[in-house]
Amino acid sequence: MSRKIFILIFLIFSGFASAQTVVNLADQCNCEVLQGTDVSAPGVNTPTGADLGDLYVNTTTGTIYFWDGDSWELTSSDSQQLQVFDFDTSSNLLTLTLENGGTLNADLSSLKFVETLTTIVENANGTFTYTDESGIATDIDVTNLETLTTIALNADDTNIDYIDEDGVVTQLNLTSLVDNLETVTTIVENANGTFTYTDESGITTDIDVTNLETLTTIALNADDTNIDYIDEDGVVTQLNLTSLVDNLETVTTIVENANGTFTYTDESGNTTDIDVTNLETLTTIALNADDTNIDYIDEDGVVTQLNLTSLVDNLETVTTIVENANGTFTYTDESGITTDIDVTNLETLTTIALNADDTNIDYIDEDGVVTQLNLTSLVDNLETVTTIVENANGTFTYTDESGNTTDIDVTNLETLTTIALNADDTNIDYIDEDGVVTQLNLTSLVDNLETVTTIVENANGTFTYTDESGITTDIDVTNLETLTTIALNADDTNIDYIDEDGVVTQLNLTSLVDNLETVTTIVENANGTFTYTDESGITTDIDVTNLETLTTIALNADDTNIDYIDEDGVVTQLNLTSLVDNLETVTTIVENANGT
Repeated sequence: MSRKIFILIFLIFSGFASAQTVVNLADQCNCEVLQGTDVSAPGVNTPTGADLGDLYVNTTTGTIYFWDGDSWELTSSDSQQLQVFDFDTSSNLLTLTLENGGTLNADLSSLKFVETLTTIVENANGTFTYTDESGIATDIDVTNLETLTTIALNADDTNIDYIDEDGVVTQLNLTSLVDNLETVTTIVENANGTFTYTDESGITTDIDVTNLETLTTIALNADDTNIDYIDEDGVVTQLNLTSLVDNLETVTTIVENANGTFTYTDESGNTTDIDVTNLETLTTIALNADDTNIDYIDEDGVVTQLNLTSLVDNLETVTTIVENANGTFTYTDESGITTDIDVTNLETLTTIALNADDTNIDYIDEDGVVTQLNLTSLVDNLETVTTIVENANGTFTYTDESGNTTDIDVTNLETLTTIALNADDTNIDYIDEDGVVTQLNLTSLVDNLETVTTIVENANGTFTYTDESGITTDIDVTNLETLTTIALNADDTNIDYIDEDGVVTQLNLTSLVDNLETVTTIVENANGTFTYTDESGITTDIDVTNLETLTTIALNADDTNIDYIDEDGVVTQLNLTSLVDNLETVTTIVENANGT
């Protein structure tokens, strides 16, 4: 029984019991009424900590005591005591039974200490209506409480300015990032007729190009992972497609920890702890594993992809090389300057191309024999499948590629984010609303977009190669008969085949992977829900109607600007033209009067 009932018992008993000395609460202001069985006789001094005039009701005998400053004493010298009291919660009637057998009923329905309720209701216009204990309604408008963030390219064409919700400006200086990610390779001709090639990681490879014969083969290795290329000397070169599949395939895990957080392990094994408790809205931005798209996930989980292909096509200065009818080639550099190259004395014997079925690679050797490399078993061997299922309690269950399940609770989300360039000059750190750091590694992006080397044919049959640092190397290939090479391009999307004349044929595996890969889709329905279809064709309906959508980001149709729309619908345009002009490196090839 609550403390309020005991106070009422004391008031009624002091007002109606006969021959009782009254302790008037008006004379004992700020008193506290305690209850229990610890005080069963006058004179005891426990429980302690009471103030002068506080009351104690023995719940077994009904006897009432007061604290006189040193001990608990009876409130009257009369032996007439309360024997039994009972409260009927359905009728709000309090019944008191005194020692002399008399009873008293009190109706408590109209007293203010009877419990009242408050309510709060969300209205259709985005406001809330709060009704207090007296039935008074108050409308609460929370539409103006949202904080805003903006991001824009600084006028210096070097920094990105990010303004957070408090108006604090954070600058991301891209200069050191580009310097850090620049790739530098060298090739040196040795005295014995071989060449030593040093790649971007400092690893050296000796290349022997003497006494070459045109007998090459190519086949898919039995391990369904490597392509074996046997060159004219019988040397086997393996093209390990693991990095290509790693580039196109996503392998991640997420594990729920005992403290309510989640640990996310990305494709590189990096772990990130995610705290999703008490969040309002969540957004993320990351470089897609295809090194071509930026994936922006808004507060409703909707993924917006910014495809940089058309942007780069619009802003990038490119080169072309065209085969003429007379056996020569015309090279056009980034500035539109043309150079004619005569390669009529070189032999072309082999070709390689992606078959129209998007499943096989057709290799035609020097004798016209066609070898088909069927990549179906390779993709089946390396691909993994993930699923996500909405549970009845509003959470989602994510099953990773290894079959491990993780429950994810996305209720009660809040929006607070920051973005900054990491001290390693390689990653952009995005901190979401819970302080979780997501790193955007720009290494592969820079590798994908950068152009930095030149090679020039000299009049004496040699070539001059200029690397990324401006260092030149003369290469003598006058004694070569026919040379071919094949390698996986640094963009992890194309295989580059260089034939005996130095002509590069690129096999773009995008359509092949599109044909063989099992993919997932997510579709927005008319009722505000989304339908997620996993790699096995299983569909899951996801209801996000109660989540808040605040920001969007997309590539403008002009292929030059990125449009960022903040929480208030304000559009900020990031013009990348000057940024690309500032950071782009340009190559040139010039025909000299002496035939070089």
